[in-house]
Amino acid sequence: MPLIVKGNTNIVSKHDAQKKAVDTSEKAKENGLEKLSDSQKEIRQEILNAKRHREFMLRVQKQKAKSKEHQKEVEKVLATPEVVVEARAEKAKVVEATKSVALGDRPVFESMTKKELDIWAEENLGMALDRRKTKSAMIEEIEKNL
Repeated sequence: MPLIVKGNTNIVSKHDAQKKAVDTSEKAKENGLEKLSDSQKEIRQEILNAKRHREFMLRVQKQKAKSKEHQKEVEKVLATPEVVVEARAEKAKVVEATKSVALGDRPVFESMTKKELDIWAEENLGMALDRRKTKSAMIEEIEKNL
């Protein structure tokens, strides 16, 4: 990486360039403070300390807010001595629909779109069709599973 320093071009590594930048900024800070009188230096130092303190307090407040949110989430969770399993009503509907499908209840598949075919098959037969297939292939697959 080329670094131009006072008109000269030197090839330096990224680490060396960062070190040079840090050294330069530290010297600029020191040079800026050296020009100030003692009372001005004290005032500047107090301002810097106050700024650091404000930034620290902001970080503390953010951490407290995060911990309060986390505590609220923990309170929502209930501890139980055993594993709780929820029954899915959707699967029960599919099983019932599979049993109740009769040939007389069949819709006219040719008048349905591929998407409608897929939805009907999933709701009534509990199977997912591949929509990439042709409509006639989807109808054949439905009829095989009736």
